[in-house]
Amino acid sequence: MEQRAADRRPGGTYGLVMPHAEYYFGAVIDGIRAAAAEAGTRLTLGVSAYDLRVERRLVEGLVARGADGLMIAPTPDFDTGELSDETQEWLESIPLPIVLVERPVRPGGRASQFDGVCSAHGVGAANAVRHLVELGHTRIALVAVKGPNTPLVADGYRDAIAHCGVESVGEAYENLADLSALDAEVASLIERGATGLLILNDQLAMRLLGRLEAFGRRVPDRLSVVCYDDISAELAQPALTAVAPQKEQVGRRAFALLANRVARGSEAGGVQHVALVPELRVRDSTRVPA
Repeated sequence: MEQRAADRRPGGTYGLVMPHAEYYFGAVIDGIRAAAAEAGTRLTLGVSAYDLRVERRLVEGLVARGADGLMIAPTPDFDTGELSDETQEWLESIPLPIVLVERPVRPGGRASQFDGVCSAHGVGAANAVRHLVELGHTRIALVAVKGPNTPLVADGYRDAIAHCGVESVGEAYENLADLSALDAEVASLIERGATGLLILNDQLAMRLLGRLEAFGRRVPDRLSVVCYDDISAELAQPALTAVAPQKEQVGRRAFALLANRVARGSEAGGVQHVALVPELRVRDSTRVPA
């Protein structure tokens, strides 16, 4: 699927290839669009739906139509959150300036040569754990969807658990083929004494709120919940304390890096990897344990 602006602008044309244009990446795209409007730059958006073949076709089309640069969130391995060697080699072959969006690359990865902007998801998860610990929670659990950011959130969760000297009661991951299985796993975490949950993402947290009450753990009276993403967390009942990545700022910074690279070429300076730390927004779903 492709969405295109109507006429060419003097600020050039930048291509975007994103996995989707709603939910999390919708806010990132909003940031890019705002920066592009200020600069008079035309944008062309392609949506890959996490399909590697579609991703490549979209990029081929952008190159053929003369795009000046590319902002892209390539599809990673959902188990590791990393780009495959094949994907990194493909990125190297694209004859355009590139900025990676929300796709950190290990230092040894070939794609580490590209500018990139991402959220420091591990730090965001660690801050959520520290918030629960500061309230007095010592038995905490992680409940998460399977997605490209899940390994980064899980790493931050585990690191904070270790550094804070508290207990991780366990981790539970959503299985889209059997949603009831997660309910059983969450019930088990609560039975084993969890008083605080970090839940990735908002949608999963809101779905589980009613189930938690059925398990005898009304939020926040008997269970504290921090969710991750902060797309619709404040609309929940109770309003959910949330880790809020700086999604629009990710988009704005990505645009700025690409504009600098397009305008200055080899004089643009060294490669930049920018990691923006998410904000913790404390609302009504966390409190001192009963």
